[in-house]
Amino acid sequence: MEKRISRLEEKMEELLNAVRIIGDAGNRRERNVLQYAVNRRQFDHMVDFVCRKHEAVDKRILKLENRLEKTS
Repeated sequence: MEKRISRLEEKMEELLNAVRIIGDAGNRRERNVLQYAVNRRQFDHMVDFVCRKHEAVDKRILKLENRLEKTS
């Protein structure tokens, strides 16, 4: 019983985080993808999407930093 309660609490926390992430999503496409994932309870998909987005941003930042170093 305790395991089940713990799992339910974990799912509730995931759902709350999902709502926060959707609220922070920048554009309509991102919100739609995240909302679909939550509706389907595909938390793994949602986390992967957000991680890929952040990785892409990190890569762009590194590229810009490298360009800046080269011009300096």
